[in-house]
Amino acid sequence: VTQGGSELVVLASGELRRFPILPATVVDTVGAGDSFMAGLISGLVHAGLLGSTGARERLLDADWSDIQPALHRAVMTSAITVSKDGAYGPTMDEIRSVQAIDPTLAD
Repeated sequence: VTQGGSELVVLASGELRRFPILPATVVDTVGAGDSFMAGLISGLVHAGLLGSTGARERLLDADWSDIQPALHRAVMTSAITVSKDGAYGPTMDEIRSVQAIDPTLAD
């Protein structure tokens, strides 16, 4: 569950967990949710947890550490989006540049 400028609440492995957002200077919130979902889906595909029947089975068995990188990507994607004017979709290069600033944000 996204909560605007607050942390995420995630149901993973049958347990509710809280996940921090990435601080951003908000210019425009248009597209923030779509951007978050695009980053999440992209991250899950990158992790091999979406895209095929086998991937969906892996997603069902995934633990918290398996989905954290996808959540990081979703948070970074939406943070970049809200920092721009209009419905903005960041590139992977932009996401990588955020990771370069804070290397704890996993690829």
